[in-house]
Amino acid sequence: MLTVLILIYQDKVKDLESYGYLGVFFLGILTHATVIVPGPTVGAAVAMGTVFNPYLVGLLLGFGAAFGELTGYLAGVAGGEIITHQTHAKKLYPKIEKWGALAIFVLALLPNPLFDVGGFIAGSLRIPIFRFMFATAVGKTIRFGLVAALSKKMLG
Repeated sequence: MLTVLILIYQDKVKDLESYGYLGVFFLGILTHATVIVPGPTVGAAVAMGTVFNPYLVGLLLGFGAAFGELTGYLAGVAGGEIITHQTHAKKLYPKIEKWGALAIFVLALLPNPLFDVGGFIAGSLRIPIFRFMFATAVGKTIRFGLVAALSKKMLG
């Protein structure tokens, strides 16, 4: 659906160029600063990937996303035991406890709605913040870079 809209409004997508790469980075932050409600980052990767260098788009969205995901991580630091009783958290908690940043990397790499829960758990387990951010940034950079590169190849 999003791809169809981008094709229809291709001229408007070209207007995104005026925001530059800094806009791509901030878009990554804003679309991931929400907790539980996902932002349209894949759509941004598709749109921006057709206009800009798709690998830089992936990198900037990935690192922006890592900063945005700090909201869930910090919520976990503040009160992570609240979420550990929910069904998805009960399944993820032992995996993140065992694998740490590697589990966060996998959650960031794969498109899934559970990343916010993983961020809460990572915060509640006090996984070092830089490990959390690095694992998040690398996973999301790879994912968004692939989406942007495929979009450039197919639509650009």
